[in-house]
Amino acid sequence: MGAWGVKSFENDDAADWVAAVSQASDFEPVAEAIKRVSGSVGYLDSTVCCQAIAAAEAVAAMNGHPAADLPEDLALFVATVPVFGTPPLQDDARRAIERISADSQLRERWDESRKTARWLEALGELKSRLV
Repeated sequence: MGAWGVKSFENDDAADWVAAVSQASDFEPVAEAIKRVSGSVGYLDSTVCCQAIAAAEAVAAMNGHPAADLPEDLALFVATVPVFGTPPLQDDARRAIERISADSQLRERWDESRKTARWLEALGELKSRLV
């Protein structure tokens, strides 16, 4: 990854996902990104994890709890695209965050960097906004 930071949008995979999803006409890509993690078993690739985290940020923003660094394109998307299934999507997003933080390639990368505590703190902050 070129960009690499502990916050949800401080990586290239999330930035690429935001650019793609901001062109969507409905909220389905957000739900799909979250369900790829929350409804899966087995190994989680870091790209899928970064996309699910960005999607969870979209859900938090949709419910009035946006990140301070929410990209402008994603903020516009959330404000203009029809939304469905809010409570289950919040639950799925929380499950995705829990799964990513417990066992994933992304977790392994943070463990190798020795900055896991800061990354987990950022995920915890996101999870607290998924209310």
